[in-house]
Amino acid sequence: LETHEQADSRADELEARIADLTSALSDAAAKLHEARTIVGRKFAAKVEETLSMLGIPNARFHVQVDWMEDDEGWIEMDGRRVRCTGTGPDLIRFLISTNRGEEPRPLARIASGGEVSRVMLAIKSILASEQALPVMIFDEIDTGISGSISQMVGGMMKKLASSCQILAITHQPQIASHADHHFRVEKIEDQNRTITRIAPLDEEEHIREVARLMSGQDVSEAAVQSARELVMQSRGG
Repeated sequence: LETHEQADSRADELEARIADLTSALSDAAAKLHEARTIVGRKFAAKVEETLSMLGIPNARFHVQVDWMEDDEGWIEMDGRRVRCTGTGPDLIRFLISTNRGEEPRPLARIASGGEVSRVMLAIKSILASEQALPVMIFDEIDTGISGSISQMVGGMMKKLASSCQILAITHQPQIASHADHHFRVEKIEDQNRTITRIAPLDEEEHIREVARLMSGQDVSEAAVQSARELVMQSRGG
């Protein structure tokens, strides 16, 4: 009975509480949106700088931070209803142009396989410098890139390895040559079953495996010598 009699005043209290929370949410959303916009510009500049080092000198990278508009959103920002989730009120997209004169467009639509590989390496390298990442895994990041670009990519991964552990699955000798530790992964058939085997390689085996990546199954002494020179070059020797 008491609850029923106080229903109106209780409703007023709840509406006031909702108004207070909505105001606090709006303030927090506005601050987060502004911070993401500022950081997005700084992040884009770092990505462009890193891509230039990876052989895409004319890259333009843009972080687009938009309000997550929704007619049933809880808050109103800039005259629009905005929905908030556990990650905030924003819809964030990466836009890129890799050729001079082109407007940035969504990364997934414009970049080739090799370009996507280098963009991901650029992004991960920046994240690694800002956060204490213990391990980073690159699975076939050499897809669609040439030997000279692979050498740049391998050098950057080698630099990253000074601050965190790098695990790289690759078929490019220019990347494999940078390895501190090299494991050969192979599949064999045993009693009608396919078994994956991983074998650690010593220094000489590492060089021969790089030579095999360079020349195929028939490894000549000339290929081994070229691989030895590539490994020494990758190590700064």
